[in-house]
Amino acid sequence: MNWNKMKFEKLISKFSDIFKEDEKRQGFIYYENINDSRNLPFELNSILFVKGIADYYKSKIVGIMPYHAQNKILLEILGGELDDIKKSPKLLEKLEIFFRLFILLISCHTGSDVGKIYCRKILIGDLIYSDIVRKHSDVYTLEKSNIIKYWDTYKKAITWTVMYDNKFSKKAPLVYALGEVMYTEGTLYRLSAKHGAKIVKIPFLSNPYLVQRFGNGYEYNIDRLFYEQICKEKKKAIYDVDKAKDVNSLIYDRPSIESSAAFGDTKQIYKREELINLLGVNPRKKNIFIFLHCFSDDSYHETVSIYRDYYCWYIDTINKVKNISNVNWIFREHPMAIAYAEGSVAKRIFDEHKTPNMYWMSKEFNGKNIPQIADAVITVSGTAGVEYSALGIPCVILGKPFYSHYGYTINIKSENEYIDVLNKMDKIHMLSDDKIATAKKILEIYMNCRPVYNTEIEGLISEFRSKFYEGTPYRKAESDFLDEMLNWLEKNEIKESRIYQFGLNVVDDN
Repeated sequence: MNWNKMKFEKLISKFSDIFKEDEKRQGFIYYENINDSRNLPFELNSILFVKGIADYYKSKIVGIMPYHAQNKILLEILGGELDDIKKSPKLLEKLEIFFRLFILLISCHTGSDVGKIYCRKILIGDLIYSDIVRKHSDVYTLEKSNIIKYWDTYKKAITWTVMYDNKFSKKAPLVYALGEVMYTEGTLYRLSAKHGAKIVKIPFLSNPYLVQRFGNGYEYNIDRLFYEQICKEKKKAIYDVDKAKDVNSLIYDRPSIESSAAFGDTKQIYKREELINLLGVNPRKKNIFIFLHCFSDDSYHETVSIYRDYYCWYIDTINKVKNISNVNWIFREHPMAIAYAEGSVAKRIFDEHKTPNMYWMSKEFNGKNIPQIADAVITVSGTAGVEYSALGIPCVILGKPFYSHYGYTINIKSENEYIDVLNKMDKIHMLSDDKIATAKKILEIYMNCRPVYNTEIEGLISEFRSKFYEGTPYRKAESDFLDEMLNWLEKNEIKESRIYQFGLNVVDDN
């Protein structure tokens, strides 16, 4: 007997009683979770959140995801429907898709060409570029388009764009709740914005319980523009720097996977002299830290940087600084490089180009050591640019992050300017008190503008995820989850849960 099936049916029966639909529903709330739509425990939290949005608008949920029987049943019980992302396009759509692919085959040749691809009046080339780099472990940059080699990626992006542009034309989204902004999944978000939807992003990786509120859609990086908007709004508020939260706690005490990897308490803190000796740097020269990025993490940046991607920036920066000997160039390994299956790629490139003025700081060093010896920091668009500015350490940036508009960073706009700045790093000085105060304010706004909604139901889901990823057999982890969920429903009203209530209130008409 399949006990899990019986428990699932019991849970669905309870949901059916709770969410009886008495009124007619108009309009559509689209919900995307293409990457993680495998089973109920992974989906329940997001679906309840979206149900709250749908009930606010008295609209119907449409779940865009690969077919899974449990998810289909649950969506139907909640008054929604499942739209199988793997469903084949119609005949006329197929003809258009292959025509567009043929045009690309004869007109798109370089990596820069890829980044400029449009389809149905939305930019999708940057998404295709980043998707190829992200999902092929041996690819860190695209010199050539290689359409034949990466045919499936090009085809997927264009297929989704054509199909869902047509679908949204017939059933326009009021709200679009998305699981992914970048990569090919981002085509759906951009299409929904084109059709006038309000956008809600639900990140689920480093913090699966983070829910962010967004207004109408943007064409490019929604994260950067969201934080930029929040910082501009809140910077005008009265602000007492002396009463602000300690900068060190803002930087080092973040509850994220990446931060714990970078600043874990188990890693040793050294005195300045000890650290200088361990790294072997020249104590008479200034120390310039170059903070590396994960090459495959949202890699395409040609629209906001003088470099096409992180890999191009890294290679060019190494070639520039290896001949500049008036400072110590310390390359800081990204703490999440292994998680992105990049292993020792950056270190191997470093070793191939190393000169006596270049040094390597691995992720094994606690990040809290860096401010003791850093005289400046270089990054494309990492949060290090605002974190270290708040500590008074000047930062050179090569992108357009949300914190780049306030006068405390050195913003590079051309290759000649970059060379000039690198050559003069031996003359760089700590930031003024006014600039530190501004950076500190922006940092605190950034760290506090993302509400974390850790709910009772999320606790059950988190426990399931932990068991599953730690090796507990799936059926056992699922069985425990269903037991706990059924017990929770005996004592609690699901419409009173914070995740449902937040969905009910997250999007308004103001």
